[in-house]
Amino acid sequence: MPELQVTPIVPSSIASKNSSIYQPPDLSKSTLLGRLAIAGGSLGFGALVLTASAWAVQSRMHYFTVDNAVVNAKTVELRSPQEGSIVEFSVEPGSEVVAGQIMAKIKPTIEAEAETLKLKADLDLLNAQKSQVQQTLVLLNTQLNGIAQQELQLTSQQSYLDNHGRSINNAKVNAATTDLSQYQAEIDAAVIKAKAAKIDYNRYAALAAEGGISQQKVAQIKAVWDGTQADVLTANAAKVSAQASIIALEEEAPIDSLAATSSLQGQRINVMQSIQEQKVKISTLNTEIIGKQAQLKVQQTETQNQLEETQIKTPINGRVYQTTSDKGEQVSRSSPLMSVVDCQSRWVEVFIPASEVNRIDRSQPVHIKPVGSSQQLSGTIESINGINPDELKRQSQAVFPIVPSNSNGQVPARVVIKFKNIEELPNVQNMCGVGQSLKVTFSTQSSFF
Repeated sequence: MPELQVTPIVPSSIASKNSSIYQPPDLSKSTLLGRLAIAGGSLGFGALVLTASAWAVQSRMHYFTVDNAVVNAKTVELRSPQEGSIVEFSVEPGSEVVAGQIMAKIKPTIEAEAETLKLKADLDLLNAQKSQVQQTLVLLNTQLNGIAQQELQLTSQQSYLDNHGRSINNAKVNAATTDLSQYQAEIDAAVIKAKAAKIDYNRYAALAAEGGISQQKVAQIKAVWDGTQADVLTANAAKVSAQASIIALEEEAPIDSLAATSSLQGQRINVMQSIQEQKVKISTLNTEIIGKQAQLKVQQTETQNQLEETQIKTPINGRVYQTTSDKGEQVSRSSPLMSVVDCQSRWVEVFIPASEVNRIDRSQPVHIKPVGSSQQLSGTIESINGINPDELKRQSQAVFPIVPSNSNGQVPARVVIKFKNIEELPNVQNMCGVGQSLKVTFSTQSSFF
């Protein structure tokens, strides 16, 4: 409980008035008149002492002084809006700042960059898959064209046989033999290409394993190799067909055109189904690629935005009250950086015993005196309320005064006093007087102030 210090007021008029009345008696005349004068003087001096004592008692009844007051003010706490590192911190405690001034800059921690790289890798994989499907589609179309040519050839052969008969079998055999040689040459050429493509694939696969080239390039080489192998199979199939034709002609066996046509039709249907499946795959891959490209564009924009430094600005005029971070430090989201005190919101805060609350005359000014100074200031009572220490700590203010302990089970009251002229308060430690200790004198009911 703060100690109440009461200072009696002795009006100067009383002392000056009685000093002019009272005169020392002339003790050289031992007369009745002299004795009466001595007696009168003694009574006058006694009256003076009684009057002064009465004024002292009366003054204690009309005011009281409390010396645990402090200057307080509102503060604004500036926090980091995101995780990152402080690259600029341009203020120190006591620095005067204006609203909108840049107090610090924070470079965010880049987390989106990894996501960007992942999206690029996914997009590269999809493009490689699309390229492979396109190669397969080319091979299937080649097979379909081969089947169509075989169907035309079969029809032509059957018509020729029907029109000219067996008389031209020898010519056909010769022609088929020539074709057989050509097919063999095509097979040999295709085998050479396939071997070369396989060598290229093995070489690129080894480079990819060592990280020298991308998997997309390996997939493209693999597709070329697959194409050459398909060419070998196609050439072999043509050779087998030619050999079968030669054997049939040599044995003069009738050609089962219906069975051959039916077989080719079955092959053509299967190839067309495969072509349709590959087209569906390409359509699906195109949709996925478009989606990934859109995601990548958004992610790249977000990453670019995150690379930009975030400026921390003060929303008010005032002074930097305290700093909790410094340049080069890593901060997380909502980490406190500093607090700024609003010097225009200063007030006096004091705790008084609850028993004294009803004595205060709120209509009278409050006399304020900084501790250690002869300066006299004036203020008015803004509020007198009960206190909740926990709630007091949650308020945005610069100073959290120590609440006195309860007296006789009574909770102290919190008195808030506004300065009549705030500019008269001296600037202590470059903090516009915040935290300065004061003595305040309250007028009570029927005060002489």
